[in-house]
Amino acid sequence: LFFMNDSIYDESRVLDTYPVIVIGAQILIGNPRDTDHIIKEIIDKKPTSFGNVPTLFLMVQNNPMSKKIPPEVLDNISLYVSGAAPFPPEAIREFAKQFHTENKFVEVYGMTETAIIVTANPMYGEKKIGTVGLPINICAPITITG
Repeated sequence: LFFMNDSIYDESRVLDTYPVIVIGAQILIGNPRDTDHIIKEIIDKKPTSFGNVPTLFLMVQNNPMSKKIPPEVLDNISLYVSGAAPFPPEAIREFAKQFHTENKFVEVYGMTETAIIVTANPMYGEKKIGTVGLPINICAPITITG
């Protein structure tokens, strides 16, 4: 079960959600202005990943209800993905402490005009908090010579 707060009406969301649909998973798309509902859905549905923008991660974290999320629900989330804006390193550390993200938090960078993700922090191993990580290795550059 994948939880995101985004529009699914542009090409980046189509490409983002396609793999989820192919494996037969469910996608929760919450109202980003209703963090009470988002937290209730997290508790009720127990998502396995949570993708969001930094502002919304912080809105969820700052909602008093977030402290009522049971540890086993947080343990079920194996991946947190943040993108679209910088996430201050200290805010990431505070979020990680409250939500027990350990090595489950990944920052990414991409543009609708190019690709959903062109860089990402590694899921495992050393990562530099507060950066967009390394280029993902999905294609090789081509040089055209005349």
